[in-house]
Amino acid sequence: MKFIDPLPLIIASDILGFIYIWSLQTEKSDNELLVKWKNMFTIEKAALVTYINYIYWDKGNQLHLILGDETGYIRILSLSSMLEKLCINPFNNKEQNKNMYRRENVLYIYILL
Repeated sequence: MKFIDPLPLIIASDILGFIYIWSLQTEKSDNELLVKWKNMFTIEKAALVTYINYIYWDKGNQLHLILGDETGYIRILSLSSMLEKLCINPFNNKEQNKNMYRRENVLYIYILL
């Protein structure tokens, strides 16, 4: 499970290969499941998600989800249109941001080998 900072979203996966995105309590939503998506390796077989991360750009409210699965595939999914359709915006200030583990001015780049 991972908080998508600075957005009011949580992402998680389970052992069946499903990926879930929940919204936190905001003006427009109230702790609801937004997305339930099955990570399919083939048409018949789902693959367990072993790595979840994200890249968020403030400019344009762009969100990309990075998924790695047990078969070795890495997928990058754009969730920007979902943010726009559901009117999901980042927290306006640090007091609204409930992620106490957020570090200031740090850029993380992960490379999977």
